Amino acid sequence: MGFPSPAKDFEELRLSLDDILGIRNPATFLMRCKGSVLSVANDRDVVLVVDSSKRAENGSLVVFDVSGEHRVKRVYFRGDKYAVTDPNGDHVEMFDIDDFDLPEYSRIFGVVISTVEFQ
Repeated sequence: MGFPSPAKDFEELRLSLDDILGIRNPATFLMRCKGSVLSVANDRDVVLVVDSSKRAENGSLVVFDVSGEHRVKRVYFRGDKYAVTDPNGDHVEMFDIDDFDLPEYSRIFGVVISTVEFQ
């Protein structure tokens, strides 16, 4: 049998981004964008944790699929209309929920559940 290792007290658990960021779903993606998109004071890269299985709620930060390009917007719902704004609240666009002819902002790719800013 022998003696236990004296280094046993100094063992550390492995870090897991899945545990730290709360990624539990195979429909969760990491997306990189510039901090200025999210009105962060600098232009450093930010990683968005995006859950494509989560339903957008009023005020959610979402990623829209617009002609194959991803755009980060905040979405608000009121009755049979919804509004899309930039993340910092500038430039508001209103749409009818039943208007399926809209090429833009008609397909939500996922809801941003967390962000990670690089130093």
